[in-house]
Amino acid sequence: MKNLKLLWVFMVLFQGCGPIDRVDNPEIRNEIKNRQVKQINSQQFTNICQIWGKDFAKGIIGEVTNKLNSKNANIAEICQLKGLIKTDSVQKSYRLGLKLLTRNDLSSKFLTPKELEVLDAFAYNAEKKIVPTENVQKLNDSLMYYAVQLPYNSVICKACLKNDSSNLMVLGIVIPKKVIIKKITVKELKAIGNKL
Repeated sequence: MKNLKLLWVFMVLFQGCGPIDRVDNPEIRNEIKNRQVKQINSQQFTNICQIWGKDFAKGIIGEVTNKLNSKNANIAEICQLKGLIKTDSVQKSYRLGLKLLTRNDLSSKFLTPKELEVLDAFAYNAEKKIVPTENVQKLNDSLMYYAVQLPYNSVICKACLKNDSSNLMVLGIVIPKKVIIKKITVKELKAIGNKL
């Protein structure tokens, strides 16, 4: 009887140690890989910001241009980057700070010194009729800044700068480093490396 009870206890204990059902699907494996510790140096942050900034700017400029070309476009709202469905979605997903800046913003108290410095450089380029370019800067320890000057003859400049003869319009995009760290995959990080 005592042996029977002991046998029963061992059976119960060993039954609990049966085969483990593993959840193994590609989504979980990818999530685990993406949660690996990522070491990103300052050059890689700059490269990522430049790549993402180009993509964001292309999408934003495209959506703004399409909206401005549509019938009954609310130009004032669009020039403030409001009412743009795709842009709003990307902005919320990546926690971006978006600004369409003009020469008048050089006296703004709402821009950081680095943003003012970049805008001033773009203003100088506009005066000298230098071809518009892009610029990537580190605003502080937690934010990166991508800025691109829009072409003088673009639909956006024509619509949003009616009363401004400087023809200077800059799209500024603030990208938090936390978002870069969270959203970049290890595979993408290796592909970017230190090159661009």
